[in-house]
Amino acid sequence: MICKLCHNKIDKKDKKIKAKGGSICRTCYGKFPRLIEDNIKTYKINQLKHMMGIISVSKSQVIAQVGNMRVCDHAIQLKGMEIALKDISNISLSFHPNRIVRYNYVHGQMTLGIETVSPRLIIEDTIDNITVNYRLDSGKIIYDLPKNLSDLVKKLNQTIADKTYTTKGFFKTNYTKPKKNAYEEARLLLGVGETFTEKALREARNRMMKEIHPDQPGGDAEMAKRVNSAYDTLNKYKNGKSA
Repeated sequence: MICKLCHNKIDKKDKKIKAKGGSICRTCYGKFPRLIEDNIKTYKINQLKHMMGIISVSKSQVIAQVGNMRVCDHAIQLKGMEIALKDISNISLSFHPNRIVRYNYVHGQMTLGIETVSPRLIIEDTIDNITVNYRLDSGKIIYDLPKNLSDLVKKLNQTIADKTYTTKGFFKTNYTKPKKNAYEEARLLLGVGETFTEKALREARNRMMKEIHPDQPGGDAEMAKRVNSAYDTLNKYKNGKSA
C-alpha cells in the first residue's frame, strides 16, 4: 500500500491511518497537529496535501501569549498548530453572551478564529466563562472584549493587510505578564476602577455574591468561585502591586 501524501510504501501496522480517499503513512500523520490527527478520517487527501503546506506543528519561538493564542515573529500558534502570517487572510474575535450577571455585565464565551488564504480553512478556539461589559451604541449592543486581546487582533490584521507579515515592535506593552493579565481580568469581572480601596473591593464582591451565590435562586457555583478568585487576586495585588 502506498501513502497518498508522500507516495512511499506504508508498513502494515499503519494501514488503519485512513483519510477520505486513501491511507497515509505514520510519518505524514505525525506532521499534523493533534487536532487534525484526532479527526484525520474526516479530511480528504487533497485537503491534507494543502494543509501540510500551510499548517505545521508548533515549533517557532513564542514571543508573547494572549489568551490561548501564542504569537511568534512571523506566525501564530493555536491549538498546537502553527500558521504563518502570510497564509492568513483574517483573524476574528467574537463574543457569544448567555446571561446577564449584573447591570452592564454579561457572561458568555469568546471565539477566536483564524481564516487561511488557500485552501480556505477556519481554525477556531473558544474561551469559556468570560464576563465583559456591554453598552448600547445607536441601538446596537457593543461588547467590550479584553483590550489586550482585541488590540493584538487589530494589529495582526493590519500587518496581514499591509503584507509585512511580522509582529516585531508589537509588544512594547505588557501583553505577556501573567499577573498583569490576571489582575486586569479580575478588575473587569468585579467592576472596580484602576484604583480602588479595600472597602470598595469588598463591596463589589458582596454585591455580585448576593446574585450568584449557589444558595440563591439561579445561583452559579462556578461563577461564585471565579468572583472569589478575582477578589483574592485584587486583594493580593492591590492597584497592580503585591500587598
